Amino acid sequence: MLEYTNKYILLNHGDVVKLNDTYEIYSNKIKIEKNINTFNFKYTNQDKGNFDHFMLKEILFEELVSLLLDSYFGNEEYLYGYI
Repeated sequence: MLEYTNKYILLNHGDVVKLNDTYEIYSNKIKIEKNINTFNFKYTNQDKGNFDHFMLKEILFEELVSLLLDSYFGNEEYLYGYI
């Protein structure tokens, strides 16, 4: 997403956003206002490494972390008891 914008709005559980040319946010069917936040990060294609998409990078990273933790703790059952 940072390739396209650094603006975001934090939504609460149950908030609904209606998107057109603009946006409207509803909570319990009542229109509400939310602050627009800015993420202070400079996007570069280098952040993806050699991957075509960030998602591919994240999937590989998650698998590697899982393998490392599993090998450290010995088994997944033990690992899931602590996460």
